[in-house]
Amino acid sequence: MFDQQKSFNINVWAMVYRSIILPLPRMIASQSAGTYELLILRQLSGQLSRRTRQIHFARYRADAAEDVRDFKNVLWNFQIRMPLAAEPDLLRHWEFCYERSLGCVGLLKEWLTRALATGLAQKTPQVTLKHLEHQALSLADCQKIATEMLEGEAILAEAEGTRKRLRTLLALADAPATGARPDAAAGPSPTTSPPRQHPTRVGERNPTRDPVGVGHRLSEEHTP
Repeated sequence: MFDQQKSFNINVWAMVYRSIILPLPRMIASQSAGTYELLILRQLSGQLSRRTRQIHFARYRADAAEDVRDFKNVLWNFQIRMPLAAEPDLLRHWEFCYERSLGCVGLLKEWLTRALATGLAQKTPQVTLKHLEHQALSLADCQKIATEMLEGEAILAEAEGTRKRLRTLLALADAPATGARPDAAAGPSPTTSPPRQHPTRVGERNPTRDPVGVGHRLSEEHTP
């Protein structure tokens, strides 16, 4: 049932793009935001691919130290802005926050908003781990979202043989290795041979530039 609904949504989007978006004048720009499912629309036609510019808002990755630092900074900014009597210590549970938000700030914000609403309804001085666990997405939901994210990231990442297949379609030679000089891939350049010298016949002077001008004629007249 879910796959049927997903296919129906894609078909609706395809119909909208073909009937409304593509016929628009070039000076009118349209914007669409959504999940990785929208990537399928890029392959509807070459015109759509040519006129589309995609911006990928990637998740924070747990295997990148810089992303982990930035995620903690985002989490800290959320906790200091909660209207509570006591500031919660969300950084203490940052791994749990990352696990159930999958490194996505949008999911994290919605989750913390639900936990804050629960804390305010219970009139507690701060948001606790119990509130977070109660309002967190289920493990099954997180696993489904994570699977779709990895599939979408794989579509965005250009495979190693993609450029080779493109050059084959265009009847181009194999691309040189990254960092190689273009002239090195083409092979050694042929040596330039010196111009051939035509021998002169006996009694024939070599070609030279004769002096011209009034000064030259006057000097010839005064020569004894």
